[in-house]
Amino acid sequence: MVNFYHPKNTKKTLDDSEIQAELEYQITQNILPKPDSNTLFMIHFSPGIKITIEGMESCQAFCAYHNGVKSNTFGDLFYGVMPDYSSGACSFGCGMGSSVFDTTTYVSSHELVEAVTDPFPTPGDKPAYPQAWNTSNGAEIADVCPSSASVKTSTRTYKISQEWDNSTKSCKGGTFTSP
Repeated sequence: MVNFYHPKNTKKTLDDSEIQAELEYQITQNILPKPDSNTLFMIHFSPGIKITIEGMESCQAFCAYHNGVKSNTFGDLFYGVMPDYSSGACSFGCGMGSSVFDTTTYVSSHELVEAVTDPFPTPGDKPAYPQAWNTSNGAEIADVCPSSASVKTSTRTYKISQEWDNSTKSCKGGTFTSP
């Protein structure tokens, strides 16, 4: 999980383009590590921060998203954006669990699996390489699976997103157990 230490941009409403600029700033300042083709920055925002992208606002039009951009300085830059789930509209409209923690792990896993299968999201009716999968109406691999799954450890159970499996034509999740 990425923590923006001392962000340059302290606005309470941030557009996706400003998030990209902040990521580049944080990397340039050596606050965040230099990315490679396997780096995905997952950004969790504090309460009171609104996120906008393409005219849509967090917790009204979306609960989270992932994106990829071509940085002139760092090459491919991949990131996920998770608004705060403890208050406001996201606290009751974005969850698959009974707690902020469950909502956070569910939404974060949802964006992670989609970022892996389509790092540069494109419209469903115009998919473009390297996007691996989405439906003709734009639903991504986790969007078509409305249920959660569980990962159990010796001390905790985590809610995670299911994902579509083309080989079985069904959502996969189930209960996973980890030591």
